[in-house]
Amino acid sequence: MKLFQINDTEWWAGNSIAEVRALYLASNEAWPAEHWTIRELSDEELDRKLPAFDEDERPIPDTYTSGREMLAEMIEAGFVASSEW
Repeated sequence: MKLFQINDTEWWAGNSIAEVRALYLASNEAWPAEHWTIRELSDEELDRKLPAFDEDERPIPDTYTSGREMLAEMIEAGFVASSEW
């Protein structure tokens, strides 16, 4: 599975852009496809350290994660994260 960015702030996991596009459209029908782009994250982006958050979306002090770590925890394709990192 790979990690893809949709627009500026959403990360979705999937095996291809087509799969991520279908998953996104199934959950976000109101946003026209011509207003967004999908791209695979680079190795550098996957390894960049990001603040970690708990289940209530509160930052966990002194705890970081990366896109690669989030991807490793994914069981199936779908939404991973959304933020203005």
